Amino acid sequence: MAENKNLALYNRVREVPVEAKKDIQAGRLKGKTDINPLWRIQTLTREFGPAGIGWYTEVEKQWTEECGNERAVYIKLNLYIKVENTWSKPIEGFGGAMVVSNEKNGLYLDDDASKKAYTDAISQACRSLGIGADVYWANDATKYQQEKALEESRDQAIEYLQGLKNQAQMNEAWSYYS
Repeated sequence: MAENKNLALYNRVREVPVEAKKDIQAGRLKGKTDINPLWRIQTLTREFGPAGIGWYTEVEKQWTEECGNERAVYIKLNLYIKVENTWSKPIEGFGGAMVVSNEKNGLYLDDDASKKAYTDAISQACRSLGIGADVYWANDATKYQQEKALEESRDQAIEYLQGLKNQAQMNEAWSYYS
């Protein structure tokens, strides 16, 4: 069966090489996978040509927001790609990073926050093209998938308990799971 031409790019760029992935070891994102931003740039360049010739970004808006004594910077950008000498419509990306954060040793000012927000925004725009999709597919279990897994676990437990033949087996099962 022939590949769907609309999925050709997606299928070429979805897989992230091991050397471009890094497990996140701490914080709110612990257990997720970080993708090296330069791999995305390399992928855009491989697929469309050098920056400014085959693809480019345009920052549409940059702003900051405060919450207490913390401040975050946000960027909305548009990614444009050239396919067969035609420029795409804008591919939106939103990103953010903390400029001032309250840490255990006091306030921390991150002078790279704007670059981090830009990187976050271009990463999000690249997702719309399927760049790195396998990482996001694996890490983003939807609410529906989580509810379905919980329901399946519950059904398996009920089936197991219904198969118990006497009080002694029930007591043993209870002590194992409690």
